[in-house]
Amino acid sequence: MSHSIENEKLDHTPIEPHSWLPMEQIPLEPLGDNYVKMVLAESLLFSVALMIGATGAMVFLQLPKLFIIGMLSALSIVLVFGNIFRNLQAKRLAYAITSQELLLAQGIFWHKRTSLPFTRLQHVSLSQGPLEKFFGLKRLKCFSAGSGVAEIDIRGLDEIKAEHLRQHLLVNTGIEARQHQADGQENQDV
Repeated sequence: MSHSIENEKLDHTPIEPHSWLPMEQIPLEPLGDNYVKMVLAESLLFSVALMIGATGAMVFLQLPKLFIIGMLSALSIVLVFGNIFRNLQAKRLAYAITSQELLLAQGIFWHKRTSLPFTRLQHVSLSQGPLEKFFGLKRLKCFSAGSGVAEIDIRGLDEIKAEHLRQHLLVNTGIEARQHQADGQENQDV
């Protein structure tokens, strides 16, 4: 299906600022509790591994006991605050699907909202690591035209919701149709 500007009617009528819908008014859907639990599990696993490694290294180097206790205490404080920060970040992550775009909101101190119009969406992928599998979650990555990295990366989507969202994006952005068309072209060339 090819598009031509001649076939489309372009409307160049300005839209008044009072009728703009600010991104802040678009209702967002937060990720579920399983994502927050997964982030907590990741943080705890990392913290325990780091504490064990740091303790082993300091004991191996035969550092004074008082120094080891001081360093492990300081490391514990840093890890506790780091884990609290990661947990807050996980709770703030939210997304929305509109008729025109996919939105992602994140951040605690610095709020960031990313909008990816469907017209720029080129590729959608789902992945699942071992911890995500344990918690029944998947990661959705959306790539835009001309970008080598994911414009939107949503970790922690429920498996079923992630599959539905991926299918919705493929169908409503024309990616699926373009893929079928490209597959048909390859078959004709052979």
